Amino acid sequence: MPVRATSRSGVYYEAEEGTNNPLLSPTVCDVTAPSTIDSAVKGTRAVIFAASASKQGGTPSEVDNIGLKNVADACIANKIPHLVIVSSGGVSKPDSPVYKFLNIFGGIMEEKIKGEDTVRAMYANLKDNNAEGLTYTIVRPGGLTEDPIRGVSEIELNQGDTKSGRISRYDVARLCVEASFYPELTGSTTFECYDGDTGKGLGSVGVSNIFKQKSDPSEYVTGKERRGDSYKAIFTGLEKDA
Repeated sequence: MPVRATSRSGVYYEAEEGTNNPLLSPTVCDVTAPSTIDSAVKGTRAVIFAASASKQGGTPSEVDNIGLKNVADACIANKIPHLVIVSSGGVSKPDSPVYKFLNIFGGIMEEKIKGEDTVRAMYANLKDNNAEGLTYTIVRPGGLTEDPIRGVSEIELNQGDTKSGRISRYDVARLCVEASFYPELTGSTTFECYDGDTGKGLGSVGVSNIFKQKSDPSEYVTGKERRGDSYKAIFTGLEKDA
């Protein structure tokens, strides 16, 4: 699939593929500068928002909240069919240890949930005004690792933001791409994702992730776990956002 790999500089670093891949187009896009977003998203089938605050790129408010709104505005204006957003597990639970720990870094969890809520309201407003046909998906990964991809059969999805775990960045990337192929299943949904053998309640998952512990699937069950041997299977049955 043709891909536009965006960054503030427009330079793409990838040792394995290099920049000579005809399917890859490095493109300038700074989510804090709306003037750079339109050209980056225009004409695409889907946009994956994976930006987050950094010392070089902006505060959580500027990137994870306002930056996300800027991208959603551009997607709606350019009629991009699907916006997939990478957020964070535990983001809606301010009393959880995970939220409290991560929020130390510039209030990043507080800004992420503000961004999420803004996007949900924006797309709900489209439906209220009979302007359907565009949708979003919010993906809340657990602790991100650099481990090799494990594949769909090892992933567990959940909803309600009470359970998390660990997951490879490569699995998250694949999950985001696959979500864009099933808008009828993933559109207007928010879900958590993690390796099924690492899933734990938010009260204990932080320590579990630090020590790379595994979990017993029966240890903590929410009733909303989704597993399967294909992406369509694990997306089937997801509850739509209110």
